[in-house]
Amino acid sequence: MILDNMVEGIPVNSSEFVESFWELMPSPFIEGLGLIINIAKIAGILVIIYLIFLIVKALFRARAMRDVRKTAKGIVEISGKLDRIIYLLEGKHKDKKEKRKKKK
Repeated sequence: MILDNMVEGIPVNSSEFVESFWELMPSPFIEGLGLIINIAKIAGILVIIYLIFLIVKALFRARAMRDVRKTAKGIVEISGKLDRIIYLLEGKHKDKKEKRKKKK
């Protein structure tokens, strides 16, 4: 019926074509197509879960990097204070050596 109209060149309603197409399809093909659709749905859900995981991971990484920056600032401050202490101690040590040399 619809295939005859297609051969004759008469325009065919697309909804009628799709309906007749599915009616003519063998049952195993339709079941297989349903399986493929279900697998695609599962894959889509897994992709969404993975994207959520990546977003959460990025948030935790950003927080960790902020903590690392704070720690690095603290280390730089401590290093500067230790440098000043060492400079002061070396200065006192030099003063003691100079006093010893003057006494001799």
